[in-house]
Amino acid sequence: MIDVDVTDTISRCAGHDRNAWAGLWPLVHEVASRAVRQRLRLWPLPPCQTEDILQEFYLYLQADSARRLRAFRGNSERELRLFLYAVAGRFTSGLLRHWCRSERRARCALASTRVHDRSGPTENQIAAARRELESLLDDSDSLRLRFVSEATEPLSAVLTFRGQRSAPVSPVTLRRWRRELYNKYASRVSLLPA
Repeated sequence: MIDVDVTDTISRCAGHDRNAWAGLWPLVHEVASRAVRQRLRLWPLPPCQTEDILQEFYLYLQADSARRLRAFRGNSERELRLFLYAVAGRFTSGLLRHWCRSERRARCALASTRVHDRSGPTENQIAAARRELESLLDDSDSLRLRFVSEATEPLSAVLTFRGQRSAPVSPVTLRRWRRELYNKYASRVSLLPA
């Protein structure tokens, strides 16, 4: 129950009077929580969200210098209860629609993202395939494979063959060697166990 006049309390709330809000909040909480619980029964959300919705509703009532509360045109507490029940019901329905729409969008976005296949070869399979490949290579291809697989800085990769150093290997040469090795040996090495 509100001890003072309804219109006076609302005008003080619009003027940001903390004492007026403290006196009005028990009534708002009682009426709005009934409206929120009734709306929550219709939506697929847990009823524990009542307090979250009430907090949002409290901020909604305070926004724009209590513009929604100033829209009240009655004189009695009964009329204020009916007004608050209607406003809380509309607010709750809108908020629940917004939450469900956001949840649906999130589910749709998650469903539309491609799940990467994480069923590639294991480290042991890769090591076995590399050993198999190395057993097939001749000396020059073995050297090319080493440079192609170990060249982190292609311009600084220096070709060393039979103890002699030569000029740095260019990125174009590394790409050509990679392509040649792939074309020559890819069909002869399997990453999957037989």
